[in-house]
Amino acid sequence: MQIGHTTEYDLVSRMSTMLKYPVTVYNPNVVALSTADYFNIPKLYDLLVSFSSSRLYSVVPEMHELDKERYTFRPNETGYVKNPTAQNITNYINNTNYLGTGGKKGSLNGLYMYVVDANNNIIIRNRATGMVSGLIGTDSLPHPTLIGGFNPQVQGAGIVTIQGGKIIKVDNASGHFRPDSSSLGKVEELFLNKVPDKYYDRKFEGFIPYEKE
Repeated sequence: MQIGHTTEYDLVSRMSTMLKYPVTVYNPNVVALSTADYFNIPKLYDLLVSFSSSRLYSVVPEMHELDKERYTFRPNETGYVKNPTAQNITNYINNTNYLGTGGKKGSLNGLYMYVVDANNNIIIRNRATGMVSGLIGTDSLPHPTLIGGFNPQVQGAGIVTIQGGKIIKVDNASGHFRPDSSSLGKVEELFLNKVPDKYYDRKFEGFIPYEKE
C-alpha cells in the first residue's frame, strides 16, 4: 500500500528511529518476513496506528441502559460506581521480576480487566465480585467502573492475561466500550512504555484483536 508518495516501507523506516524497541525494517519486495522476536519487529498496523491520534470510546448505549438497571450506573449519585480494586498498573511495578505487590507470593495471576484512560493511565483489576452493595441482577463490576463517574472514556480496553506475575497477552475484549482492533496500537505503545520488559512472559503472545467465538 502507498500513502501519498510514501510507501509503508518508507514510513516504517522513519518511524523505527522513534520507537523504544529497535525495529528491523524489511522490504517485502526483497525478502519475506520470517517469524521473529515480537519486540524486534512490531506489526506494521501497530506502528501506523500508534503514531496517529487516539480515539476515545464511551460506553455503548445498550450497555449503559443495562447498567442503569443493574445499578452499576447510578444517575442520581456518582454515575458509574468506582471499582474498589482498581489500580494503575504502575503500582504493581516493583524491584522483583514479578508484576504485583512483590515477589512470587504477591504476583498477579489471572484474567484482569484493563482500560487506558484519556490521560494515558493503564488501570487494571478484577470485577470486584461481591464487594459493592446495592447491585441488581449482578454481583460484579464491568470495565467502566475502573474509571467511574458519569462519562468514563477510554483509548482502549480489554483483558490482560497474567500468569505468575508475567503478562501472557493483551486483547481488546470489552463489551461495554467495544474498541476496535486499531485501539491496540495505542494500548501497545503505552504498555511497552510503562511496563518493563521483565514483566512479559518469554512466550508473550502480543496485543491480539479479540474474536467472538
